[in-house]
Amino acid sequence: MKKRNPEKESIVSWIIMGTGALLAVIGALITNGYKVNLLVWSGLFVIIVGILYHLAMVRCPFCGHSLAGYRPLPKTCPKCDKKFED
Repeated sequence: MKKRNPEKESIVSWIIMGTGALLAVIGALITNGYKVNLLVWSGLFVIIVGILYHLAMVRCPFCGHSLAGYRPLPKTCPKCDKKFED
């Protein structure tokens, strides 16, 4: 199993969520009135996928401890105290 850097995985998840937010905003701007169109729904779906990706992938590469709630991301794992590689 390949060891993943949690900082890079966090950046990828934020890019996914930002893309979903952009889709939802564009969908909201092009609609007439207060209607919800397909672009808004797809944007919300992409945001949810980004959140799930963040929860699943932002983990310690050694012990698997979730780092999703830490801001900023620590340089070492709070559970096993191993330093993350760059």
